Amino acid sequence: MWGVAFLVLRPVASLVDGSVASLVNVRVAALVMAVPVLVGAVFITRHSRNARPSPSETGVGDNS
Repeated sequence: MWGVAFLVLRPVASLVDGSVASLVNVRVAALVMAVPVLVGAVFITRHSRNARPSPSETGVGDNS
């Protein structure tokens, strides 16, 4: 499954990266390719914090 996902993504990403590098420069291309990863990381971080129950909800540390 992992390999199949990269069969489609890598050529498309390569075309986008090469096109941006040709039109602007390599640094801008690297930034363009890094932005979706950073946005995804922020999204996952924010949603994983909201999904975690607080200690008062789980009873952890409750000695009663």
